[in-house]
Amino acid sequence: MQQTTIYDYIGIETDPVYKRIKHLEKGESIKLGHATVTKNEFGLYELETNSEHESAHDLIDFYNKIVLQNMELSHE
Repeated sequence: MQQTTIYDYIGIETDPVYKRIKHLEKGESIKLGHATVTKNEFGLYELETNSEHESAHDLIDFYNKIVLQNMELSHE
């Protein structure tokens, strides 16, 4: 069974995390909890933690990775 969030119902466009990532300029980074999110000079979104480095070109795919990772961490 897939876990849902409130933003599955009201739209991810209202999620403050999505908004912050969407407005990143190339070369800009933000901290989200224990992770750093960067939009690199090629337009790829990167998520870095002490143990992981993920990237995606598509903002929606990247956002979904972050949401899924956060749900997994909150259940450990």
